[in-house]
Amino acid sequence: MTVRPDGPAGVLRVEWRREGLLRQVPRLGRLKRRVIARLSSPELKLRAYKGLIKVVPRRADLAIFESDVGKGYTGNPRYIYEEVRRRGLPIKAVWSVARRRADFPAEAVLVRRMSWR
Repeated sequence: MTVRPDGPAGVLRVEWRREGLLRQVPRLGRLKRRVIARLSSPELKLRAYKGLIKVVPRRADLAIFESDVGKGYTGNPRYIYEEVRRRGLPIKAVWSVARRRADFPAEAVLVRRMSWR
């Protein structure tokens, strides 16, 4: 298993490959699920984010939007996003969304809230 930064955005990617003992011992599959569950906890993600934000350089071409704890495409973030799109600014806009993805434009890039991505 590897955990590494992915580009200048500080995205963490967890990869799992079946090699060595895991290929030979099926019980290690349960261990894999437990390890992945621990690595996916919101507390660990927040701790990693707080550490990475101090060392990873900011990107001038990236904006992350979230409205109402990721529940929808509303409020001031929506209007700022629409203005960025209307002006044709060279900014990659990404929306952080909860499980329910309502009313987002078709061209909007969505990422699940509190995910590693």
